[in-house]
Amino acid sequence: MPHRVRAQRILIALDPAAPNGATLDALTGLTGPEPAEICGLFIEDVSLIGLSSLSFVREVALDTGVERAMNPAQLERQLQAQRIRVERMLKGAVRRFSLNPDFKVTRGKVLEELRREGENADLVLVGRSPAQAGTRSWMGIRLGSLAAEIGGVLAIIQDAWLTGQSVAVIYDGSECAIRCMALAQRIALSERLPLSVILVGTAHDFPHWRDALRADPVIAPVQRWNSIDPSRLGELGKYARAACARVIVLPGHLEKQHPELIESLLRTLDCSIVAVGEHERISAAPGQQGSPATAGGY
Repeated sequence: MPHRVRAQRILIALDPAAPNGATLDALTGLTGPEPAEICGLFIEDVSLIGLSSLSFVREVALDTGVERAMNPAQLERQLQAQRIRVERMLKGAVRRFSLNPDFKVTRGKVLEELRREGENADLVLVGRSPAQAGTRSWMGIRLGSLAAEIGGVLAIIQDAWLTGQSVAVIYDGSECAIRCMALAQRIALSERLPLSVILVGTAHDFPHWRDALRADPVIAPVQRWNSIDPSRLGELGKYARAACARVIVLPGHLEKQHPELIESLLRTLDCSIVAVGEHERISAAPGQQGSPATAGGY
């Protein structure tokens, strides 16, 4: 009896402006040809709903600047209209994948809902459009902390997805970094881009890691190598900018070791960021699964 491949569960976090095209453009490279179950998540912010009932809170129309009291009933009608519109957008956008996505609506605190729903997902996709939102936050929350908490893969996709010219990957000798390399190669092959490898460790580690990675049957070509000490992780943005990266793939545990790392990258770069969690859920690229050449540290 043939082995049945488990379908990946992909959670697409939707705000009223999502899903944008870049989010779905990135999907093929992130998942590959494996079966996938897509669920769109629309979160109704309980904090906003609570504010609408306070008499002193005002809303300001962006087009006219006119102030008016918030009306809870009107807000509920607006949320219902947004739910309908975003669900239609999602179903239309994923039509190219011949999939019929699920659509889920939850109500609560945005960060808590996204964290809870993401626990059982292989891949969590969040699309951000800083130019439209006018801020680097997503629905009022900071996304970097999720990278240290979600066990699968968190992909924060910027709307400038198609402008980068390489895939940057961070390698620190950990097992998670091996999965980062496999996923980065998958994206590079899908996007027909070279890799830019940034080694994070000590001067003793670098030559061993380079030799092991070069000996591995790497499919995607490596455009450049860089090496930095862990104390200089704040310079990652400089290397990604020099490589004109479309996306940075990094181990999620770096956010635990260096809080605000991802937020600092989002503030200074237009490229997307993919954080790989502690648990292997997205399968490796061909020839990279369980590769002994890159296993373990030195």
